[in-house]
Formats: sequence, C-alpha cells, structure tokens
Amino acid sequence: MKATLEFDLTDIDGRMDHMRCIKSTDMALVLWEIDMRLRDNCQAILEQRKYDKHEVLDVVMSEIRDLFAKHSIDLEELIR
Repeated sequence: MKATLEFDLTDIDGRMDHMRCIKSTDMALVLWEIDMRLRDNCQAILEQRKYDKHEVLDVVMSEIRDLFAKHSIDLEELIR
C-alpha cells in the first residue's frame, strides 16, 4: 500500500501543511523526550537549590524550549 501527499507550495496553507508533515517525526521525538525525560531533568535542576513556584515554571519551560530547539522545531512556523 502506498500513499501520496500533494501540497500546493504556492499557497500559504499548503506550505504550512507541508511543514507539519515534514516535522512530524521531530515533533514526536520532542513529545517522547518530554514524557520520558523532562521530569528527571527538572528534578535534578531543582534539587540544586530551592526555587519559588515562578522559578520552577521557568525551569520547566526552559527545558521544553531546549527540547524543541534540539529537534529544530519552530512552533511559530507550524501554527501560523
């Protein structure tokens, strides 16, 4: 069985659909790392010193952004 996807790359919606398809594996990898590693990474960082709740959120969001950057995921590019 085969499937062929066609995109109109002259159309902004077609370009966005195309980018979503070609980045789907990278997105899956980011989600897997968030699920499997984020808790442990954040826990290790947070154990280094006491943080208030705003700092904890900053640590978690920083880790998530680092994972997106590691896999070359630009959310702005995929949701505009």
